[in-house]
Amino acid sequence: MDIDPHSIHAYIIGEHGDSEVPVWSKANIAGMPLYSPAEHAALQELFDRVKNAGYEILNRKGSTSYAIGLAATEIVKAILHGQERILTVSSLVNDFYGIHDVCLSLPSVVNEKGVIKKVNLTLNDIEQQQLIHSAQILRDIFDTLEL
Repeated sequence: MDIDPHSIHAYIIGEHGDSEVPVWSKANIAGMPLYSPAEHAALQELFDRVKNAGYEILNRKGSTSYAIGLAATEIVKAILHGQERILTVSSLVNDFYGIHDVCLSLPSVVNEKGVIKKVNLTLNDIEQQQLIHSAQILRDIFDTLEL
């Protein structure tokens, strides 16, 4: 798109992995929607590249430590400086689209107290179903653990 990635606003929510959910309905550049049905194939290809980037980095470098370090740095800065910054971080979810008692990554306001609230993200029907599916995958794994 020949635009600095910092100018593109989009979220990937749910679990961090194969069932993560791109929120195309909210993706925008300067408030202008990014998604259109005509762009679906190109955006799906972009999402697949994002979702699989960790595997590619592991194959090339043997570690994803730099990306993890950058993400952790942004979270720590928000906490230390009380920035009340919106970050997509994992925290306990209760009653979000019927999802309860599972930790998912959602846009959340982070400050010196940690996650102080989740952004009320309105999802379309497809995104809702994908998020519920992502939560169920985590729930199924959690239920197999012996505590």
